[in-house]
Amino acid sequence: MTNISDEQKANIAMISNRSDGFYISYLKGDQPPTVNNRNIGEKSMHLENNSRISLGSQEVLFYIN
Repeated sequence: MTNISDEQKANIAMISNRSDGFYISYLKGDQPPTVNNRNIGEKSMHLENNSRISLGSQEVLFYIN
């Protein structure tokens, strides 16, 4: 598991490795993360290679080697 947050740590999400792949889950804050410009809301979302994650002012490219 890996936690990611914006600069102020006001919005926090978690990336976890499950048996069928990697997922992002929204933990707290007023702005849920987006994956490829889609709001994930309150549910976990499966991540694909090269998924673009935005959380507050931070943007991350998810890459599976």
